[in-house]
Amino acid sequence: MSVTIGVRTLMSFAAGVAATVTALMVFQAVTADAAPGDTDATFVPVTACRLADTRPEPDQVGSIGSFGADTTETLMAHGDNGMCSLPSDAVGLALNVTAVNASAPTFLTVWGDGERPVASSLNPAPGQPPTPNAVTVDLAGDGSFKIYNLDGTVDVIV
Repeated sequence: MSVTIGVRTLMSFAAGVAATVTALMVFQAVTADAAPGDTDATFVPVTACRLADTRPEPDQVGSIGSFGADTTETLMAHGDNGMCSLPSDAVGLALNVTAVNASAPTFLTVWGDGERPVASSLNPAPGQPPTPNAVTVDLAGDGSFKIYNLDGTVDVIV
């Protein structure tokens, strides 16, 4: 019994192989680093923990008290801080940041390093229930990040 392969079948097979190779090359190009020189980072979930809580005792976690007007606080992430133990090679954090007890309409900005970005991460106001938001932040080289409060006083839970 002999098997005969037609020219059309052979051409279809070759076109399929070429399309697959092209698709793999395009996929690989699309998944390359977004910025030249960046190294890839992997998301590593950790057990939920409280890094900071500026409310008075018994809720307070860490040494920072309520944020005052036009205040920037720096929080350390690497190592054992608050109720967290985070790896020293972490380059960013996915956080839940909550603002409570705002005395004036304000905004909070969370960022890693350098100049404060012109953006808000949370927008609490007096009389509101707790204002939570998911915030993703790059860490500075020393493993820290910053939080800025514009106006009034506010307690922050990270």
